[in-house]
Amino acid sequence: MQYHSYIEERLSHLKKGCIKLFAREAKKNQALLSDLVSYLKIGEMPLVWRVVNVIKVIAKSAPKYIKPFENSLVEITEQRKQIDPLVGILFRIHRYIKTDLSANAHLIDIAIMHILKPSKIGYNKGYALELLAYALDTAPELKEEFKELAQQSLEMEEKQYVRNCAQRLLKKIAGIKTIG
Repeated sequence: MQYHSYIEERLSHLKKGCIKLFAREAKKNQALLSDLVSYLKIGEMPLVWRVVNVIKVIAKSAPKYIKPFENSLVEITEQRKQIDPLVGILFRIHRYIKTDLSANAHLIDIAIMHILKPSKIGYNKGYALELLAYALDTAPELKEEFKELAQQSLEMEEKQYVRNCAQRLLKKIAGIKTIG
């Protein structure tokens, strides 16, 4: 990782708004972008949280830069699935880059785990519900299982963002026609 020290130096002094600037720089430098993804495997908090946010900014605005790292990001999500501040953002990245969930069904399992587990970080559950909504595009047969999870989230969750995500998932499920 030729940019390891550079990443740590830049992100340790990051001020608000600088994540977008760093994301812009990483889009122009493939080696830096590759090292950012690699840093997710070995980095420590809070720097790794900043790195995942840089990658999220790129994935949202220009997913073509992050899509080549899909397999690495799947591995990182599996590796870091217990780290609450990271996993929700990784769910969002997977959605932005349209990760092939049929080939990576374990990501759905991780999302379900985070929906069911207590967490102070509400966006994890919300982002997990959004990932399930995305999964329905390729696996509509999961709609009943996802419907149950969304209804449970509506009943149990106090955070409005999560409730909104659950309502959107239920609305999507209601629009899926059953074949047969």
